[in-house]
Amino acid sequence: MTRFFLENIVQQKYLTEMQHVGGDLSSLSSAVGSFTGNWQAWTVHYIGFAVCFALGLVLFAVMLLTCLIFPCCRCCGRCGAPNPSRQRGVAKGCKIGCSLVLGVVVVGLIFGTVGMFVTNEALKDQLAGDLFEKVGRALDGVQSYVERTFEEIVRVVYDQFRVTMNGVLALIGDVQGGAMKAIDDSTGVVTTLNQLDNFSSQLEALQVHLMRSESMAADLDAQAKQLGIDLSAIASNVTSALSGCYSAECNLTSVEVRGAKVAVDFGAVNVSTAIAAVNLSLAVGLRGMVNISLQQIRNIERSINATISPNIDDVLTAARRVESQLSDLADRLTSTLNGIEFDSIQKTINDFQDEDTYKMAVDITYGVFLGFSCMVSLVIFLDLLGLLMGWILPPDRHTDSAGCGCTKAVGYHLLMTGTAVTLIFYWLFSLLVAILFVFGGLVQTELCRNIVKFDKPDSAAVLSIYDDWTSGLFSSGLKIRPFQTYSDCHLDKSFYEAFAVASVFNVSEIADKSSGIKESVESFKGQTFDPPLVNLSDPDFIHVLRVLEEDLKLNFTHFYANVNGSLTDPYLLSLAAKLDSLKDVNLTGYATDLRTLDRSKVVPMSSARDQLLDSLQAAESVVRLVSSGSAADVLVQSEIVINANGSRIVSHFVNDTADAIYRAVDQYLNVTTAALEGDVGKCRPLYRSVKGVFDGFCTQFLYSLNGYWYCLGWNLFFLIPNLCASVKLASAFRIGTSVNTVKHQDHQE
Repeated sequence: MTRFFLENIVQQKYLTEMQHVGGDLSSLSSAVGSFTGNWQAWTVHYIGFAVCFALGLVLFAVMLLTCLIFPCCRCCGRCGAPNPSRQRGVAKGCKIGCSLVLGVVVVGLIFGTVGMFVTNEALKDQLAGDLFEKVGRALDGVQSYVERTFEEIVRVVYDQFRVTMNGVLALIGDVQGGAMKAIDDSTGVVTTLNQLDNFSSQLEALQVHLMRSESMAADLDAQAKQLGIDLSAIASNVTSALSGCYSAECNLTSVEVRGAKVAVDFGAVNVSTAIAAVNLSLAVGLRGMVNISLQQIRNIERSINATISPNIDDVLTAARRVESQLSDLADRLTSTLNGIEFDSIQKTINDFQDEDTYKMAVDITYGVFLGFSCMVSLVIFLDLLGLLMGWILPPDRHTDSAGCGCTKAVGYHLLMTGTAVTLIFYWLFSLLVAILFVFGGLVQTELCRNIVKFDKPDSAAVLSIYDDWTSGLFSSGLKIRPFQTYSDCHLDKSFYEAFAVASVFNVSEIADKSSGIKESVESFKGQTFDPPLVNLSDPDFIHVLRVLEEDLKLNFTHFYANVNGSLTDPYLLSLAAKLDSLKDVNLTGYATDLRTLDRSKVVPMSSARDQLLDSLQAAESVVRLVSSGSAADVLVQSEIVINANGSRIVSHFVNDTADAIYRAVDQYLNVTTAALEGDVGKCRPLYRSVKGVFDGFCTQFLYSLNGYWYCLGWNLFFLIPNLCASVKLASAFRIGTSVNTVKHQDHQE
């Protein structure tokens, strides 16, 4: 109700309307000057407050005079003493009407007085600590938010730059290797020469493995042939022994014995041509030829290194310079944070709250407001009691009658006492209401109304004026517009935008500082290359590779298929066991011969065969290191490509690397800018902290203060009819009584 009265009746206009009538509101000093120089427009703007305040002063003066005149009028002779004989006819109707009016008025006073007590207690709670506690919590929240946000800004700006630069440095540091890889991707020469280098370094080992394999295969082949002869002799003897046995078991055994044979062919292992090719490679110095070709490739790498090293150094220097500048920028942000002295502000608030003078002022204010509330309560009490006594007590007895007791005169005296209290304090009430109305009303309509409705266009325009007034009060370097910041934080904007960080650090500074890297990269990108010519297709070198390709076509799969598995078919021990188990003919002697043959020849041959397989596998691992024919083709083709297009290949790779560095720097700038302007330090938590202060001041403190004077003003309104009804009813209760020594002449007659 108080807000409605202030905002819709007293002051509907907003401060911005003064700008349309010549008011200069660009700064606080300008506004003060405009107030003195253009007071007519300001008076019109605040006409509601002026009228209400003037009415309060008039009421104050009138009631002060009434307070002085009324007692004199009542106490001087017959003034104000009605003639009872003329009043008796109307006394009853007057009493009923005045009693009803007084009852209604007292009910209104009760509502207002209850509101005074309630708002006074709320004011005391706010002034005694609640408001300061909210401010302290808000300051803690703001400090925590600002510190955390500054850490995020440093991390986004500086730490992320270091991550980006690590990636850039990795790209730059790999330029030499990357350029050679680009050549290798185009020709395959580096991979091929490395394979040939690995292969040629193992030629002697390959020679050993092949010669050992050839020797072992020849020995095993001879042993296998002898094994076949011995096995055939035993099989012939067993067949002769079984010639007289016609049982099925004998027939099966005879067939199996006749089919016994050597199951491997060591003669299939033929590596003589491969040995000759390896011997040729060693003889002509294949290893040296490979090294010569590798040296030519290394010369290209050294040429690239010599060409781009100065540019790489420039980029590295620029990167370190930018890193140092961003470090200084982070220090500048930190010093800006230190300029906001939260601890000092908190200490000032705490010291003010703990001041004995402040505590005494709070207690005095509470006592005065409580006293005024009690005075109104006393008036209510006297009115109710006087009304009750005036109706229930008997009329006054004749002065010479016997006996005594309470009469209606008690009601008269109570009502007149309430009237006296009202007259004594009414002018003070009026003055207090006028003062509190002006103070609380102006703060409500010009400040708190706009803070509460900060999202409305009219209120936002007024708060913008206040921002202009307060923007120079902050010594931290930040051009903070507090109410705009409050509105922005309601929308959960970033710290950079809400706190106008651009005043001490603009995002464009990062791009400006990073431009040095781009300039260095541009110089690096425009570098031309002239790699040395190569001769990779030496005829002797190519001839050896062709010979190796032709003669090293060893079918190791065929070798393994012929020498792997059981040496005999079937196993000799299995065949011996069958001979032992034959019942019709005693063949144990031949079984013993088979076991002896297995132990003396098959087992040693198996061991030697395993060594042969090891040698073949070792030789295969070397042979498969490179395809000699393909290597020869690659070398011939690479010489043509490198000599014709080597410079273009390297330049293309360097340009691609420069573009990658550009992209890394641009990505850093884009990500950093987006993070600072939109993500870092979302300030909705800050809005909630500050809103607690605004709510504490505007909603709890100011509403309570305005509620107090509104309730007191409400009571002032009802006290006027209360005065009239009380005096009239007291006179009605007095009719027919003798309440003082004043006698009417007509009554004496």
